[in-house]
Amino acid sequence: MKINPLTLGITLAFSPMLLTGVVSANSSPWWETFSSEAGFVEALPHIGYSLEALRQDTDKGLQESADSRTPLFWLKRTMDMYPPATPDRYNMPVAHHETKDWPNGLYATMGRGIFFFTRTFGEAGQTVTINVGNIPKGASCYAATGRDFTNKDKMYLDQHPLTAKSDNYYTFKQSGILLLGCGDPDKQQNGQFVPFKVSGAEKSNLFILGQSTQDDWQAAKTTASRVGFAFLYDGHANTVVPNKMAQRTNEVIGKELGTNLRTIALYEKINGMDGSDPLFTSSMGSMFANYDTCCYADYRNGYVGIGFSSDKMHNDWGVWHELGHQYEPTREGLNLFSEIQVNRYSIEACQLFKGREVPLNQCHSNITAEDGNWDKQAVENFLASNVQYQDYSAIKDLFKQLGFFSRLRFSYGENFFPKVNQARLKAIQAAPGSSQGDKTNYVLGSKEKVIDFSVVAYSQAAGYDLRQYFTQWGLLFSATAGQKVADMKLPQPGEEQGLQISLSRDKIAAVATYNTSFGYSVTASSNQADVSYRWKRIAGDARIYTKTQEGATVEVVIPKNVEGVSARFEVTAESRAGEDKKSVEVLALSPEVKVTGPASMASQQPVQLKAQANFDEARFKWTLSKGNQAIVDGVSENGVVKSGLGAGSYTVNVVASSEKGARTATQSHALDITDAVQNNDQAFVSSAKLAMQSSDNGESVTFSGGVSSDTVATSTPTYRWTLPSTAQGGSNGLAQQNFTVTKTANEQRLTVKVKVTAGQQTRELEQPIVVPASSGGGTDKPGWVYGTQYKTGDVVSHNGKLFECTVAGWCSQTGQWSQLHYEPGVGISWTQAWKYHQ
Repeated sequence: MKINPLTLGITLAFSPMLLTGVVSANSSPWWETFSSEAGFVEALPHIGYSLEALRQDTDKGLQESADSRTPLFWLKRTMDMYPPATPDRYNMPVAHHETKDWPNGLYATMGRGIFFFTRTFGEAGQTVTINVGNIPKGASCYAATGRDFTNKDKMYLDQHPLTAKSDNYYTFKQSGILLLGCGDPDKQQNGQFVPFKVSGAEKSNLFILGQSTQDDWQAAKTTASRVGFAFLYDGHANTVVPNKMAQRTNEVIGKELGTNLRTIALYEKINGMDGSDPLFTSSMGSMFANYDTCCYADYRNGYVGIGFSSDKMHNDWGVWHELGHQYEPTREGLNLFSEIQVNRYSIEACQLFKGREVPLNQCHSNITAEDGNWDKQAVENFLASNVQYQDYSAIKDLFKQLGFFSRLRFSYGENFFPKVNQARLKAIQAAPGSSQGDKTNYVLGSKEKVIDFSVVAYSQAAGYDLRQYFTQWGLLFSATAGQKVADMKLPQPGEEQGLQISLSRDKIAAVATYNTSFGYSVTASSNQADVSYRWKRIAGDARIYTKTQEGATVEVVIPKNVEGVSARFEVTAESRAGEDKKSVEVLALSPEVKVTGPASMASQQPVQLKAQANFDEARFKWTLSKGNQAIVDGVSENGVVKSGLGAGSYTVNVVASSEKGARTATQSHALDITDAVQNNDQAFVSSAKLAMQSSDNGESVTFSGGVSSDTVATSTPTYRWTLPSTAQGGSNGLAQQNFTVTKTANEQRLTVKVKVTAGQQTRELEQPIVVPASSGGGTDKPGWVYGTQYKTGDVVSHNGKLFECTVAGWCSQTGQWSQLHYEPGVGISWTQAWKYHQ
């Protein structure tokens, strides 16, 4: 059967988990490029590898290099992001930019950041030049300063947008390390990186796992003694170590960073990030590990405070636990499993570092021997014990509550929770809602919803009816959820069930190669032990084959020069419980390239065309012609059509090629060039005026107005407003503005600023405003202060409003999460403690 679907190839070629590379005779695996680098060789054993092991099993090394559930993936990414040979250059990933805050993240977890440390440190007043390459459509890139790391919302300061394909100038307003970051507010752009070159300022002595040696730690300590922190990067997390710890610790720094990276990669595995679906692709955003604060995780920028000791970085359970907070389903933690479910991540980390199926009381002393044994009948034995909790939430012992999760893990294996999280993400994706936060709340927005989702998803993942297990733990589900489980007709825990198998993928869509064969692995798994597997081709092109015919995992090989055909392979599984069969379809696609961009342009307004190939590592060569005449240098290497061309019909041609598989594809794009249109952007900006009018409301003043101009801009104008810090309301990005300022005892003289941009033209406007003093009707109430002991009926002012305490105990809370919940007018549960004072 002939096939030619471009979109299938694009989807698979850029998925990090789908391709298993086979190294050709004239190429070497990526790690050989760094095999003589001391920092790289030193780092490998810290993440569980060695050069010798990689060389002995190249295929395995290449597979794991493309698998974000292994630390080797993150080490390879580090070497790509921070090219060792050119320390002034970077390639930063395009992560999801959570501009609508962490509840709208893609993973139902705490949020991640987009910024990454650089090798540059600037003093206040210093300016660096940042040359930026191409920025993909939909993405934006920024520079920032890192200085005060105690506040996750203020640690990336003075964020400045960067312009693609140009030199940008960034001046440090205060001393700190330079950070670069790129993000897309709507999605993560997997496989997309933006190149940067930084010139100027000083070295930050950034310690990079995979590039720095233990000897380089001395330079990092010197930085710490000067600025207060040593700066490190472990492949996933920006990391800071305070000077007092940096000077005292005797640890092997690479080992500690490697331990953190191994933990993170393990947690990606627990969350099912196997790349089999775009939903199950790991976040490429940054985390932040701070050894100067302790002991908590925060909702933004992947922030964890893990400074458990004053003189060493290492702490087993504490670090495992706080990193786990960044991966647990956050809404479930807030609504039901607070400080409980997170510890199932720590259990897996304990196995990784202390031995497989180590008794859990060797992981944490608060876990009893009874609750910590790796018993495959743990669920069955619990049901037989007739232990009955009336309400799970009323169990006072967090580690006793952990037993609900650990018994499921003991009984149903390491793939159980990855399956559950994949089901969770699919349910959220399918839920109604205008935002990701709405969708997540629809599935997990209350204790009852969490239980209902869990009893269904857990039963499905286990292959057993777990309703009685939930009931005995006091996790009471609705009749609707119970019926969903009943409809699955699953056996009870302990009952024999028929053999059922599943495949890691049911389709392989790969682009043809022309210099070497490529192999693609597929794995069968089952709900039984002692299962045999037999594979055979049941349809399609006989040139496509499997290397072996037996075993759970086989490698499907598509030989070179095989394209435009398909095949289907079937696996038959047999055990004492019976037989089951599944099949996988294999598509060998022809190489293709697609061109997108405008079909016309004005002669003096060049446009950029984009090319996307359905194979990876593609390079693009552009040419321009008019009729039979080639236009020399008519298109740049980045697809930008040059200006000044005569009007007429042109053809843009692109050739995509890749050394990987010797793939080549061509495509053409018709382009009509018209005479230039007058550009009025400069006139628009020059005549722009800012006018704000005031309206006195008694105890506040409302200001309204905006920007006007005598000329209509050619480009779409943008407006970046800077309002007084006391302003309430207000909007950004629009020409019109409206906000209110509360009066105080003294007159306030303030300034409104707006940066107007049209095309390449920019101008900043400002207008002073005056808020008169309060005439006496204002509040004399004290301001709200976190930690103060308030009584019922106390009235405080906060953010320009008055609040009355209704529940003294909650008004005065000082626990770890109290401010998050009960800050007047701000906390997520503030109405339980306060009300507006009339």
